[in-house]
Amino acid sequence: MKNYRVESAAVLYSAEQTPRVCLQDARMLMRALEENRDLRSMRLCTHKDAAAPLHQMFIVQRRGAYIRPHRHRAREMMITLFAGEMSVMIFSDDGAVEDVVPMGDFASGKSFYCRIPEGKYYTQIIESGQAFFGEVLLGPFQSTNVLYADFAPEADSGSAAAYLAMMTEKSRQWRAGGA
Repeated sequence: MKNYRVESAAVLYSAEQTPRVCLQDARMLMRALEENRDLRSMRLCTHKDAAAPLHQMFIVQRRGAYIRPHRHRAREMMITLFAGEMSVMIFSDDGAVEDVVPMGDFASGKSFYCRIPEGKYYTQIIESGQAFFGEVLLGPFQSTNVLYADFAPEADSGSAAAYLAMMTEKSRQWRAGGA
């Protein structure tokens, strides 16, 4: 894919009639994220716009990026990991960890696919330097359909880094069998 429409520093849209994503695109996103230390992730959207009925996104996220646990109102979501390693954490409404899904690329032997159930809070913890993954969920995008967990701090709060460190450790313990 060579044609992109820039939505923001962190979001690109495909400008192609028949979008496709290849290794060159993944490397471009990885390089762009590496060059811009202010960003926690970069995404390439292959759906037409925020009003599209199906959203298909390819995302590169760096280790140490805090994604506040959230859920999507009345929507399930699919995550497919292509490169790197990460864990998807699923939470109850009160913030208890219900599940941790260790993910790796196909060759790793770990899960490379995960479906986030409707109504569940989730976040991802990146364990490699970067992770390249896809997300698919129903649109259209409306900010009111993204519900952030009250049990987790906002991304720009002073306690976000400590919360991420705690979740990273919980993820490690869960993967080691000590949930």
